[in-house]
Amino acid sequence: MTSPKDPEYAATVRLPRGEARLGPPFDRLAAAVEATWGVRVVNVVHDRSLHGRPRLQVLVWDEDDVVPFRDGAGFDREAQAAIADRFKSLLGWASRLRYSTTDLLVVFAAFAPLARWEAVGRVTEADLEARIRDAGVPDLWGVKTCFDGIVVFVHTDAQVTEAEARREACVAAVLDLLGPHDPFGVLTPDTLRLSFDSKERFDRDFGGSWFGYWR
Repeated sequence: MTSPKDPEYAATVRLPRGEARLGPPFDRLAAAVEATWGVRVVNVVHDRSLHGRPRLQVLVWDEDDVVPFRDGAGFDREAQAAIADRFKSLLGWASRLRYSTTDLLVVFAAFAPLARWEAVGRVTEADLEARIRDAGVPDLWGVKTCFDGIVVFVHTDAQVTEAEARREACVAAVLDLLGPHDPFGVLTPDTLRLSFDSKERFDRDFGGSWFGYWR
């Protein structure tokens, strides 16, 4: 699960909303993962990777819940193997016909960043800009979003420090705007990705290219 547009995201949001329940054998697997690694599991999805390999997506709550499964840039192979084995042990005869487990790949993803991304995507940059102006940022050039990130642009490098002095007011204003689109409470002053930059740096370092800036 990499985007709020993924079908598994649409299915996952129904679980914390109480609109659906995780059924067997995934409910028992989720409970086992929570008990063993001390994380919050939101959903477990059985599907296939882009290469057709059987896959289990263990969808945990936030980035901290992914940490126990990390090993450098990849995932911990022992954890992957243990979860794959536990899943296989939970399958009955009928389930074995339904869920392929040959060379099963186990991956992990966090739900909260995607929920934040969805919330940010439900408001316009014009609405964000209006709130930032009301928060008192001087010489505002514009506001841009990318995934769950929000960048407040002033005109010059020298103005960035002055704008950053208004961070607390900006964060409060943006959270107030995004609140109706955050049913899970994943947006807080600590998790809101709001930064400041200048049109001067955008033009100088990236040639005025958004592709270059976001890359």
